[in-house]
Amino acid sequence: MGGLKNAAWAAALAALLWQGHALAASPAPAVSHKPLALETVLLRGPAGQITLAEVQALAAISVPPEQRAVVLGSRNSLEQLALAAYTQKALAAQARAAGYDKNEQAQYAERLAATRALSDSWMAHQSELQKPADAQLEKLARSMFANDKASFAEGPRVHVRHLLVRPGEGRTDEQAQAHAEALLARLKAGESMEKLAREESADKGSAARGGELPPFGRGRMAPEFEQAAFLLQKPGELTGPVKTDFGYHLIELIERLPAAEPVFEDYRDRLIEGLRIRRQQQIREELWREAQKDVQYEQAAIDAAVGGQPAVPLKSAPPAAPAPAAK
Repeated sequence: MGGLKNAAWAAALAALLWQGHALAASPAPAVSHKPLALETVLLRGPAGQITLAEVQALAAISVPPEQRAVVLGSRNSLEQLALAAYTQKALAAQARAAGYDKNEQAQYAERLAATRALSDSWMAHQSELQKPADAQLEKLARSMFANDKASFAEGPRVHVRHLLVRPGEGRTDEQAQAHAEALLARLKAGESMEKLAREESADKGSAARGGELPPFGRGRMAPEFEQAAFLLQKPGELTGPVKTDFGYHLIELIERLPAAEPVFEDYRDRLIEGLRIRRQQQIREELWREAQKDVQYEQAAIDAAVGGQPAVPLKSAPPAAPAPAAK
């Protein structure tokens, strides 16, 4: 249940634009809405190819459920998952070519890895099947909000539109910045941010709304984005390009909003998603504990192992050919 989830790229994903529980509302990398076949090849190399199905399977056993949608929706992390799957395939091919797969210890490790992958996938499947209905979660979320309403209070907020230009797909970082600057010039010349965001923004979620983001307060966005947005004073004022982990943003102020009494509807989706994730984690933990029922340790064997008594030697891999003698 460890694996890739502690890798640096996974940590970076959790700190994109929205912080904390607000990931679902953040500007997301552009993704295709046309479903791909599972056999679609994402990466090729001398050791073979990696398909979408293989990447999704790797994500299912190595990425926490609450991060999986974000990971699979990010070009950078999708590429890294594909590369990780390919690297494992290439190294396994090297091991087989060297005859190392005949080593008894390697065979134990391979069987254990397969068992672990299947058990992790089973727990993920069961947690999905047993997740509560949205109506149940909403009822609980309303109760939580009512009991701790003060903690949801926010200070002044800003309401903005943004347009995202991302590097990638043949566009370098410098080219992305230059394109963002060209779009900013068009906005300053009088073009509509709403229209241009629909046509040009790589954040397809907000692009469908003309670049509009939900109002947000301090501490909810990436520092660079937040700082630039809060510097805007008058509706229609523009700033950018602002660089974040996503790429380059152009930002237009819709309005500044004073501190207000928190309203449940503003937090509903976030609270429900948090409760769903927590419940799915509980289901996995319950399955784990249930599977451990009626186990019995073989104390004599454990005492012997702890005491350092020699075990039966494992078979070795075939010896390498001797190196030629130096002349």
